[in-house]
Amino acid sequence: MELVKRDLLSILPLDVTCEIFSQLNVELVLQSRQLSKHFAVILTHDAIWRNIVKRVYGVVTKDPAMDWYSFYKALMERWFLWDEVAHHPGIIIDSTGKVATCEPSCKNDTHLPIRGKQGVKEGRYFFEVSVKHRDDSKPSFSSLLCAIGVSDKTMPTDRKVGAGYTKENNGIGYYSSGFQFAYGKDIDYGSRVTYKVGNTIGFLLDMNIGEIQFYRDSKPVGKPIKMREEVLGKVEMYPVVLSERGLIVSVNRYSKVPSLLATPASSPMVPVKQNVHKHCSSFPANHELMVSVSD
Repeated sequence: MELVKRDLLSILPLDVTCEIFSQLNVELVLQSRQLSKHFAVILTHDAIWRNIVKRVYGVVTKDPAMDWYSFYKALMERWFLWDEVAHHPGIIIDSTGKVATCEPSCKNDTHLPIRGKQGVKEGRYFFEVSVKHRDDSKPSFSSLLCAIGVSDKTMPTDRKVGAGYTKENNGIGYYSSGFQFAYGKDIDYGSRVTYKVGNTIGFLLDMNIGEIQFYRDSKPVGKPIKMREEVLGKVEMYPVVLSERGLIVSVNRYSKVPSLLATPASSPMVPVKQNVHKHCSSFPANHELMVSVSD
């Protein structure tokens, strides 16, 4: 008996197709769009992306002039920007939204907080920064005083004293001194790996399985840190950097992204092209490392 190949999307009613795909990982939806022109059209339907945007970003309203797929892509880009408001008063964000300059005059302040512009509730996301000293300032301390990590929206960013990654703000962070903290507690991962000006520092956040892995110069530092079950899919997590005064902190939008979470340091890196979505396990907002969202 000859088997007849049928396109599932051509058989199912449109509303059923949309309901099915709206429940899948963004990564899978984006990959499916590349299977055919028919898939590419159907899988941009508003009914699919309205639910995905709500699920991933916690956003339920948008500009009426924009379709939901385009709105999703716009929100995805916000992950790689600094928030124009949620930062220490001694920090200036440039016009691109990717560069934060910390004033050297904050003499009594250390660990000046800068929050990313977009939080996420599910998916895998890579975030990386580089730091350098301002040309008009000298290092404030003998070694770099900085940290990178994630927290929810409750971490204070406008106060003039140091903040931290605590239990209260669901914070997990990696300090330049080599210490890693999860919910206010020190993580023992062996010999401390410090970083300084000239290193790139980042993390791969996996909200699907509840882990975060820190990186220095694209190599994993320590082991993946487990996140609280109660935040997964429920609490929006943001990238947060605590900066030394007099630093320039830049988001590396098109850097090399680790292809898998918690891979050995010798594992190959996956280059991210400018038309690539940088999320990992659903890399929708970083939902899929090598999935194009250019159209």
